[in-house]
Amino acid sequence: MRVAPLLAVFIFAPLTDAVAQDQLRSGVWFGVGGGVGFLSGTFPQHDDQHIGASFNIGVGSAIASRLRVAGELDALFVGDGGLATLALVGSAYPSVRGNLFLKAGVSYRGLFFWCGEHSAQDVAPLVGLGYDLRRGDTFSLTPFVQVVVRVHELDSLGGAELGTVIHGGLSVTWH
Repeated sequence: MRVAPLLAVFIFAPLTDAVAQDQLRSGVWFGVGGGVGFLSGTFPQHDDQHIGASFNIGVGSAIASRLRVAGELDALFVGDGGLATLALVGSAYPSVRGNLFLKAGVSYRGLFFWCGEHSAQDVAPLVGLGYDLRRGDTFSLTPFVQVVVRVHELDSLGGAELGTVIHGGLSVTWH
């Protein structure tokens, strides 16, 4: 338990002036993280709402000082199945030197159950927001939340239908 105070100091310590002044985004970035997710839908012979552990990985590039594009893979693991999401997203920073970003994109989702009886696929919009907690020139911790809402189902097996997915967590990002 002695690690927790040190971790808190590392995360919430004020930035040095040199790091605080250099918030401009450029080049390629890579992030990996995890958290918790909520999945709703219609799943015959299964609960219609699931909460589980989530994992995400993303890679992208800054195309302007306030805009970056990325490809992301998110996975949500629930008791007897899971959901994989592949997304193309854009993130906009309202302030050039600010750390808050708004995120929007399109995602392809695939739902599966370990028993193989039910599955579903769809294309859905993704929206979210996050905040880059800069910890150095090339490293940040990024808490985030994103929501994917069902719009059009592509394929369904066994009557399964995807609903809303809410995913939140913490990502480690290298710039």
